[in-house]
Amino acid sequence: MKVRTANLTDKDGIDELLGKTFPALMKSHYDPEVLQEALQFISKSRPELLSSGTYYVATDDQEKIIGCGGWTKENPDTKDVQTGTGHLRHFATHVDHTRQGIGRKIFEICQKQALNEKISKFECFSTINAKKFYASLGFKTISPMHAKLPSGLELPCVLMRMDLTP
Repeated sequence: MKVRTANLTDKDGIDELLGKTFPALMKSHYDPEVLQEALQFISKSRPELLSSGTYYVATDDQEKIIGCGGWTKENPDTKDVQTGTGHLRHFATHVDHTRQGIGRKIFEICQKQALNEKISKFECFSTINAKKFYASLGFKTISPMHAKLPSGLELPCVLMRMDLTP
């Protein structure tokens, strides 16, 4: 496995990864109607992330994307920037490669980069199924939340936070 900074040419590979992974890993945690609508939005790559310099992909020996994730200074909902706070964004590991340290490796790169940029804490809006992964990295649950979908349905999520400084 290799991890590198993502770019716009990774769009199709990330879309394929998200399109296979999210439905498989989320189906046992969400109502089918809510999940079907949510997948239309969350299973697509974000051009602003791909060109941010803070988003990464993990590839296998054939250069196939098997993991992705990154961070931004901007809050994904409000686009506000709060000094010292970074936001983890759009993490996923291919369903056939979970529990192999791919997400953790990407996170470690994000953490190192964020510390170099004077970020002292990370926040993330975790899906229910990803809560255990983020907790294993040291994130603490702050509160339940709901992501509002265009139809008015709400996707249950969890606001999580991690202090990056000892």
